[in-house]
Amino acid sequence: TNVIFNLLFGIIGDKFGWRRTVALFGGAGCAVTTLALYYSMQGHPANYTLAVIAGMFYGATLSAYTPLGAIMAALAPDRKGAAMAILNLGARASAWVGPAIVGVFLPLWGVGGVMWIFAVLYAISAVLTALQDVENALVAVKTARDSESVLGEAEEFTVAAVEEGDGSRNHVRRHVGRHLHVCVDARESEPLV
Repeated sequence: TNVIFNLLFGIIGDKFGWRRTVALFGGAGCAVTTLALYYSMQGHPANYTLAVIAGMFYGATLSAYTPLGAIMAALAPDRKGAAMAILNLGARASAWVGPAIVGVFLPLWGVGGVMWIFAVLYAISAVLTALQDVENALVAVKTARDSESVLGEAEEFTVAAVEEGDGSRNHVRRHVGRHLHVCVDARESEPLV
């Protein structure tokens, strides 16, 4: 189910929102299905079919983390390689953090305690993801790029205004404002040459 739902959660993430998909279906979903997997075996220890179904639900919700790649790339559009490296580092860290949690807490709290630790960690990931402001980060990146573009155009128009007129502040302001609706401040006493 994990492979099939990877594709589905990519599509769902594009429609429903990446952050919401990861927080709701990934974090919260994995918290619930982790406990469902454990407790399905506690209530019916010899029921293989129930264990497979619970495992399939866990695999499906685990695949809801698929949009994390898109989130990371969007948060650092000019450093996508570094963003993906950080994502992969976090994903691969579970290969040693998970067994370390089991090694430390299994003797203390048993299997149920370890499953609850994993469920709480998934719940924390849901909260942290929900608190991310991906949409505003994307707007900030776009605004920064647009600002760079506008400033570049304002500089070109300022040079054109100085070449056309007397280089005074009012002439430059009228010229630039007429083309970009931007006010360029310059020192009043000195021409912009």
